[in-house]
Amino acid sequence: MKPYISLQLLHLGKKSATEEMMTGQHPGLGKFASLPLELRDLVWDQLPLESRLSLVRVSRQVCAEISPRIYKNIALQFSIQPKYQDQSWLRVESSSEKQWLLQNVDDACKRSFNKIPFQQLKRIRIMIEAPDKEDQGQIICLFKKCLDLAGLLENAIHGLPDVEIVLVESASSNWTVRGKPQESIDLDQATFSHDYLIVLLAFSRVRNARSATISSPVESEEGNFLIQHFAQAWTGKVPFEQNLNPNAPWNDQELREELDRVFVDLDTELHLLPGHTADLMRLDRFAL
Repeated sequence: MKPYISLQLLHLGKKSATEEMMTGQHPGLGKFASLPLELRDLVWDQLPLESRLSLVRVSRQVCAEISPRIYKNIALQFSIQPKYQDQSWLRVESSSEKQWLLQNVDDACKRSFNKIPFQQLKRIRIMIEAPDKEDQGQIICLFKKCLDLAGLLENAIHGLPDVEIVLVESASSNWTVRGKPQESIDLDQATFSHDYLIVLLAFSRVRNARSATISSPVESEEGNFLIQHFAQAWTGKVPFEQNLNPNAPWNDQELREELDRVFVDLDTELHLLPGHTADLMRLDRFAL
């Protein structure tokens, strides 16, 4: 049973000398600052989540005090599909059962997703659905969606929480074909030509995660090695493109070159690819 907090604690009478001092230290909390931190914490804990989320807008002091208590139990799940849909980027779900359908990066910023204190969250999970090899444009669409999400996460000033990427298969699409990694488009000069490596490469700019794990149905010695090093890179403290140590598991200059090469190769392939998704992406490009 939660302890009962009497409203008499928030009396409106004349302030004592202690109250005056505490209120001066935390002017954004008003008379509430006269309570010891332990009692304030009890009050915060009894409020419904929606009320706490509303309170973060009251003042900077309230936001600083209450936000760690709000976000530490919240996990966000980003779901990315390979199919192209106009004004549809990805779906976000929270552990508090809220959902958002984001149209694009601009829409995410308008909804303040770029201002979320990601480092205070419990976890971020990114669910990536496998592309259909018969519709080759899907891997390009998926790569671009992942690239945009990576850009949003890369700009998290104070870092990221535990990050988990899950490569999901469906009844009609898989990350493997007859036990081997699927390769929707033949990229001759690219080290990362398998579909699952292309989407993981899109997140190569992400750094400063508390921890990182990748769940993949692809089983191979080379794949497991690359997945392990991707996860290590995401937990690195040095920002992307600043780690140029040739002895490190990742050299950011080489990684940037590979990322640029895959981007250009996929963009070039889009000009000639058949299929529904490629057609829609070309139309969208010409409409801009």
